[in-house]
Amino acid sequence: QTHNMYMMFTAALRARTVLVTQIFRKVLRLSGLSQASTGAVQNLMSNDAQMFLMFAPMFHMLWGAPFIITGCFVALGFLLRWALVPGVLIMFATVPLQAKIGITLFKYRAQQLKVTDERVKMVNELVQGMRVVKMCAWESALQKRIDECRKQELLLVWKTRFVSTFMSTMMMVQPVLITVVVFSSYSAFGYELKPY
Repeated sequence: QTHNMYMMFTAALRARTVLVTQIFRKVLRLSGLSQASTGAVQNLMSNDAQMFLMFAPMFHMLWGAPFIITGCFVALGFLLRWALVPGVLIMFATVPLQAKIGITLFKYRAQQLKVTDERVKMVNELVQGMRVVKMCAWESALQKRIDECRKQELLLVWKTRFVSTFMSTMMMVQPVLITVVVFSSYSAFGYELKPY
């Protein structure tokens, strides 16, 4: 398992490096009149390319997880008999809640990336036109616009972290709850708890 994760992480890191390099090469070839803003390009090179590092180790589990889960359920079924059913019911009952949390997290993350692109675009335009900004004394007006955008971005970051924390807490509590329910059911069905 550990070697597998290492190999998948290494492959994901290589894919991310290739993706960032290709984006950089493409940007160097683009003309100044292209559709892509600097914020969007920086977002592609940092956030979107980072997704490879986050999800590539999990791609391998797409085909392996069904076999592992089936094998574990069969083995637990032989050991726990009917006491396994309440644990499985709790597991399936929490799936819709996890899906709802995941959709909310994805929605907030998409909004956050859009606002981050806008802020980076404004800051880059400010830096590129610094002489005009100083000459016309537009610092305070532009600072106010950037601050408003940053406040909106920080609010979305806070919402994203809040939902992510809730999801992490649920992922930590769910196995403990299932374990307690299964062992309680096992004892309630009259089976004897024996250490092996």
